[in-house]
Amino acid sequence: MCNITGLPKGVGNKDEELKSFFLDQIKRIHSFVRKFPSHRLVTVAIDSPNAGGTLQDAFGIDKRCWGHYNKRVSVKRHRNGTLDRPSVGVSV
Repeated sequence: MCNITGLPKGVGNKDEELKSFFLDQIKRIHSFVRKFPSHRLVTVAIDSPNAGGTLQDAFGIDKRCWGHYNKRVSVKRHRNGTLDRPSVGVSV
């Protein structure tokens, strides 16, 4: 079951349902921006190597400030219940 704001109850168990919801949400956002042109839409491919540059251009914040901070890392649970999390470096 998905817990996504706006996703109708009972929808989202199938990949196609989520894909359809996502694409419809993009259409709603684009429609909103057309209706209210004082809003600026910034679209960023977050997996692009130039995502930081795109954000810098849009918001004026140095591209080195935009990093990948939530990389999934392996987590090992010890018998005593403690977690061993490797440190994650951030490229800038």
